[in-house]
Amino acid sequence: MKFRINVAKLMQLVKPAVDIALKNIKKSDINELFYCAGMLTIEASTDDLCVKAYGGTASIIVRVDKTDGYIPDVNGIVTVRASEVMECLKSFQPTDKLIVSTDDEQLTISLESDPEIFVGLPTLPNNIECPIIPKKSVKKCLVDRAYFVKGLQKIAYAVAVEEKMFTYMCILFESWKNKMRFSAGTGGRFACLTIDGDSHKISDKEASILLPKTNISNVIRTFKDSNQPSIRVRTIEQNSSRRIPEQVVLESGNITLALYGSESFTKYPDLTAFIDHNYSYSISTRMSDWKSAIEAIKASRRSHKSNIHNTDVIADLIQGNFLIRPRTEMKISRKVGFEFGAYEANYSKDKNHKPWFRTNSNHLIEMVQKGYKDGTMIVNFDDQAKLAEIPEGEPKQMKPVVITYPTKTNKDGTREKYSVFFTVSTK
Repeated sequence: MKFRINVAKLMQLVKPAVDIALKNIKKSDINELFYCAGMLTIEASTDDLCVKAYGGTASIIVRVDKTDGYIPDVNGIVTVRASEVMECLKSFQPTDKLIVSTDDEQLTISLESDPEIFVGLPTLPNNIECPIIPKKSVKKCLVDRAYFVKGLQKIAYAVAVEEKMFTYMCILFESWKNKMRFSAGTGGRFACLTIDGDSHKISDKEASILLPKTNISNVIRTFKDSNQPSIRVRTIEQNSSRRIPEQVVLESGNITLALYGSESFTKYPDLTAFIDHNYSYSISTRMSDWKSAIEAIKASRRSHKSNIHNTDVIADLIQGNFLIRPRTEMKISRKVGFEFGAYEANYSKDKNHKPWFRTNSNHLIEMVQKGYKDGTMIVNFDDQAKLAEIPEGEPKQMKPVVITYPTKTNKDGTREKYSVFFTVSTK
């Protein structure tokens, strides 16, 4: 095998494959989990240069051709350790032109202008064979690449991290014509971002696809800086006889990325019912006004002994502010002003009644920190006092609190609608 290529272009080809090859793999485990762990296969042909990696939870195939500056000399295939390739390429300047060749069980990368400047990598005996990706899809849609990546970036923080909440260790991606939505949560808290546009081609058709958490960061890194306008997202069903696993495939330009493990996430709650619920109280408040209250909530943790850290949020409809009171040993009270929104008058209660809700303190912290830097947000909630009116023996349930942020309109007319909702606590 022998070919010539620019350093920057070869790194662009190799980097996403290295990410996949080393995903969730400790150096001490390489070649112990399965033979593909930590490996890259490079194949040079007359038509293109192909790099493959298979990290167990995902596989990737990246190609470049002659239009990218690839110059083939001798066809061939070789497999090397992924980390070694990247380390060696970093030892050259991005503008250098390289000669890459194999000889005597070694991959040699040398300067085209001075072949005496080179590095030699030991090759490995077995080449990578990624799982088959059939052409037939169960679900598929074509989405705007930049907005797809932006949606994943905004929502990724909300994915569950605890193994006991494994069901929620994924992102729900939904698309419609010129609209897509990203949702993630823990069961007790969810975040949701909707992106839509009248003239901008956000998405071409309806689909609902669960993306496993394990490789969300890889998806973002792989496609974030691409110059391609779109990504085709599709699902493949399992075919045991052909050794085809269930997979989500993302294809854009010269990159084909397949994610495995989606069969573990068979169902996701219908979040529309929460977002569209007609709440008794809908109150607008400035995010900047919450900053001191959030710092006070954090301070109340210092001497708090219980694992449960909740905060009461009490709406004083006469004075026009929220009373923020952590339920901790450290007694703290803060006020956050608000503007009256649309709320339902409850004539069965005294006019001085203050509707309230209680929730995990982390939900309030995230409400501010994961929102926008400035502007308003609307707190939508039902009065938690009504739980006391439910007879003993009957389920005491309430709709979650929903925080809606102002719709952002981008220069191309695309709209972004972001919301967070979380459950109330009775403890």
